[in-house]
Amino acid sequence: DALKRRLALVKEELDKVKEGLKGVKVAIEGLGFSGATTLLPREFEMKISVLIFWTTIFKTLGLSEKALEKRINIHVEYARRYGSDPKVLIDPSPDEALRAIKAEGVKLILTRRAYFYHVHGFKAVDLSQMLKFGHFSIGMRPTVEIAKILRRALDSKIPARPILKGLETSSEIPYLTPQWAHLAKLFSMNRRGMLAETLDKEMAKIVEMEVEEALYI
Repeated sequence: DALKRRLALVKEELDKVKEGLKGVKVAIEGLGFSGATTLLPREFEMKISVLIFWTTIFKTLGLSEKALEKRINIHVEYARRYGSDPKVLIDPSPDEALRAIKAEGVKLILTRRAYFYHVHGFKAVDLSQMLKFGHFSIGMRPTVEIAKILRRALDSKIPARPILKGLETSSEIPYLTPQWAHLAKLFSMNRRGMLAETLDKEMAKIVEMEVEEALYI
């Protein structure tokens, strides 16, 4: 009984918080849906109007164009399943991203570079605020907290970012400065080399086992 009462209270709170989210047009920038962002179309009934994908890291890791296209299509189909038909941008220029967001009437952007959209007059939520509500969060309470983050962003004034207006960012990984973007690419290339080496060793083991089996037979 106590559990049922607590569940009813949380559900009541969630229904109240998410009232102002239904139908709101949003853009998601980065790698598509993951963890908390999957709630936007499914639980909050928000409209995913724009999906912006940054692919540099995936390409550096050796992901093929075909694999990238398949990954992007999975995210687009997820949005469509819940009634959205998003405009898809892949590695757009800053101007292209801003034009698409304005043209689609987006009210809120989920991104790793919220400051960029703030200085251009758009409301945005930094995705890092949602990292703590990952795959290991259970129950309805995390959903309520995510809804509150979105409501606060929509209800608040756009913060002034005078210092960040002059910040230089990478054209390939726009939520990082050029120096950090270069380091991120180097790290990814190193990971790719390590993965390739591991795969080579595993393949060598498989070939060796097959040879042994053939000799035994």
